[in-house]
Amino acid sequence: AHDAGENSNSLGICFAGNFNVELPTPLQIKAYCSIIDEFRNKWHIPLARIEPHRWDDLTDCPGSNISDDWPHTTYLLNNSNPLMRVYYTLGRLLKLL
Repeated sequence: AHDAGENSNSLGICFAGNFNVELPTPLQIKAYCSIIDEFRNKWHIPLARIEPHRWDDLTDCPGSNISDDWPHTTYLLNNSNPLMRVYYTLGRLLKLL
């Protein structure tokens, strides 16, 4: 059970660590991007549907050091697909993301 009321229609990714005092390690970021890539390819999940746990529940999870847009920016900046990086860069420059 990772998200009350949403366990039958969502996937959860858990990071080990206290992200109120630290950031995910480079290895955790690499694993996260790989998992997101797999999930998005297998189930055609739009990037906009990836959200932090705290959006729907009374928690600060995944931690105060991780911004609400961290899941998107981290994936887009670390994705091996160069078009995704261009998409992110242009979106930020044009203030669309």
